[in-house]
Amino acid sequence: EWINSFVFFGKESKDFYKTLKECKEAVERLIAKGFKIESYLDYVKYYKKDLRLPSNPQYTYKSEWISWLDFLGKESKDFYKTLKECKEAVERLRAKGFIIESVSSYRKHYKEDTKLTANPDTTYKSEWISWPDFLGKVK
Repeated sequence: EWINSFVFFGKESKDFYKTLKECKEAVERLIAKGFKIESYLDYVKYYKKDLRLPSNPQYTYKSEWISWLDFLGKESKDFYKTLKECKEAVERLRAKGFIIESVSSYRKHYKEDTKLTANPDTTYKSEWISWPDFLGKVK
């Protein structure tokens, strides 16, 4: 099972924070020092300022991970309550002429509906099966 790239490549593993909570607190300390970390891209830009922060916390703390909004202490958007509702919204976009047949085409068009999430696989983690299922590619 995957642990991290350090172990995979036979290098010494970094001493990351033991829990997601500790990691989030470290990010909060960077923000308090004036680093503007409001998104995934901001995090990637600044995480090396603390040597104990992983480059991909969503994998390092996979069992605890909820979303980037949660990780960065941002208020969650008002997404559809269920995966079924989200799928129905995608169908409505298709009915309007948007071609949504792949992950990349979904990510290109999801903002057409403000209640759609960029990452339905994590937003609806407990209901999620797969991208093909979500996009209606599984019969």
